[in-house]
Amino acid sequence: MGTDVSLSQSKPQSSLASYAPKNLRVQLATRMIFSDAVSVVSVMLSGYANKNDVSRPYITTLAETLARYPRFIAERAGDPQNGVPGTTKFLPTPADIVKWCEREVEWAASVVARDDREIKFRKEMAEAEAAALRLAEKRKLRPTFAELREKHGETWGIQVAREEAREVAAAHARLREANERALLREYGTLPVVEAAPGLAVSRSLLELLARKSAPVAAADDHPESRSALESRSGRD
Repeated sequence: MGTDVSLSQSKPQSSLASYAPKNLRVQLATRMIFSDAVSVVSVMLSGYANKNDVSRPYITTLAETLARYPRFIAERAGDPQNGVPGTTKFLPTPADIVKWCEREVEWAASVVARDDREIKFRKEMAEAEAAALRLAEKRKLRPTFAELREKHGETWGIQVAREEAREVAAAHARLREANERALLREYGTLPVVEAAPGLAVSRSLLELLARKSAPVAAADDHPESRSALESRSGRD
């Protein structure tokens, strides 16, 4: 930023030899008027043998093409040695001008883009340093663990955990009582017994479970079963 950018060996020899990024930003947005573009075309064609054979529409087309580009690039394009004439043996076409000017615009834009990245990077670094300083100042204001223990006692923090455990246990007890009340409301007037500590069921459910778990009586204990066996043996 603020330093000139010189062309390397890989850069086009017709580009500006040195230009500060700050100035390039301004120059890339500056355009020449049509009359100035016509003057540049006249200089551009001065080195060609058949320069007097060109038509007015041809000159107008070349001038309009140059006027689309930044002024400093359009002016350089008309240089007989380093501009467009140095790249073509015959009268230049609008395509020749576009190709030359686009190359120069790409170079100039890359210089500005690189400078923009540097500016953004420096800004981000400054913001990060400022944030680190703010965090360091906040940490200075925070009490240390030793200071907190000295202020609140050796059991600082333990008492809070015990109180939280009691609150959780009380909440569980309230929930259990609420479930029991809801069960009683569901059964309504049905007789309810406590099958186990904290487990209330209806008496009818207990009787049903008792019947299902009772052993099945032997066939000899039933009169109907004995008579059926005797009739079957008589038929045999």
